[in-house]
Amino acid sequence: MDIYYEVHGEGPTVLVMVGWGTYTDGAFAQVPWAVAEGRRVVLIDWRGLGQSTDSAQIAATTRAHALDAAAVLNHVGGTPAHIVGIVGIGACVAQWLAIDHPELVRSLTMSGGWVGPDRLFTDQMNTLLEIAQTQGFLKFQQLCAQWCFDPDYYNERADSFLGEQGPWSHLNNNLEGMARIVEATVTHDARSRLSEITAPTLVIHADADLLTGTRLTTPLEQAIPGAQGLVIANLPHVVAGREHKKLFSDAIGQFLAHVESEH
Repeated sequence: MDIYYEVHGEGPTVLVMVGWGTYTDGAFAQVPWAVAEGRRVVLIDWRGLGQSTDSAQIAATTRAHALDAAAVLNHVGGTPAHIVGIVGIGACVAQWLAIDHPELVRSLTMSGGWVGPDRLFTDQMNTLLEIAQTQGFLKFQQLCAQWCFDPDYYNERADSFLGEQGPWSHLNNNLEGMARIVEATVTHDARSRLSEITAPTLVIHADADLLTGTRLTTPLEQAIPGAQGLVIANLPHVVAGREHKKLFSDAIGQFLAHVESEH
């Protein structure tokens, strides 16, 4: 099994992990600007997505993804690294990195994460998978975008970004990969171990997020000793649009700069 990764830039190392997608393969510009500026950015494809392979013999869990991420960090060096897990499952993988591999983690930033799923979130994830299986990728993408994007952004730009090359395109024609990433999503549960995290931590709360809103991110902040929380008003699950992108990017960039100045 091979995990695909990319390294961009120079400076302190930061591993950036997102949701059911990737910032690799020409998508580096989507990395929040203030995170990438002056830093060495490591990006990975989740196993079974993009250019990473998978094995059915390995359980589909966020902890397994964290093992992959740790292996990449050990290979590329520059640790301890800032770990930025944003907009979904990346935040959950980041938790296991900080728990199981604290020597690799300089700081921890998360948005759109959860300590464990609730019934609503689990049903939403399984509904998305069922739609993809029964009605195809484009119907899945449309429903996912309706839940994930700011309403004004969706109304103005849906025709320009929906389509086979649009969001979540790495799941197109990849139902097996999608089923395994959904399994990892709905089985994540680190609540009994989060008190072990010692890295400086920032949890961003998106109060307009219909999937992983504050009901899921607040317990995450509360479970990690000394974690800082930041609420960004009207922020949906997917960070899109100039204003939201700037607020989001600046918040993470300022936190990373503070950690670098203190340590």
